[in-house]
Amino acid sequence: LIDNSKVFTPGDLLEVYSYSQEAINLLAQKGYDFVLITGQPNRRSRNIEIQDFENILNSMKEMFVASGASMRGSYFTNSIDKKDPYVKPNTGMFKRAEHEKKIVWNETFYVGADINDIKAANSVKTTPILIGQLSETELLSINHIPNLQSFNTLLDFAKAV
Repeated sequence: LIDNSKVFTPGDLLEVYSYSQEAINLLAQKGYDFVLITGQPNRRSRNIEIQDFENILNSMKEMFVASGASMRGSYFTNSIDKKDPYVKPNTGMFKRAEHEKKIVWNETFYVGADINDIKAANSVKTTPILIGQLSETELLSINHIPNLQSFNTLLDFAKAV
């Protein structure tokens, strides 16, 4: 959804990929619901604070609602401590979403653009969908993951599913 190729500075406008709205529209038309799970972006000028996350997620929710999509929930952590159960690839947010009856992971997809997204998705036994490209080293570390699917863009995925 969001262009992570540039360093993000909290307070700056997020750059949403031009095809994101079309992809969300298509997925909503096909009957898919959405749950957002996010954390600190890898490329940032400083950590995102709680209020910034809330603003970002509210903007994202508006985009989904404008598409007629059903937003079942959203989860974030502003922590960067890899021992924190909510920092991906740890599955705390995923388990919380399932516990709160927002999603059943083994009946759905998890779409992500980062190696930690794919590792977390694999841990909760959902179908991991990789959007974009990873380095060769990263790809080698996840090539054993069953059902892993890869697409260049979210729109490519939306058309294929």
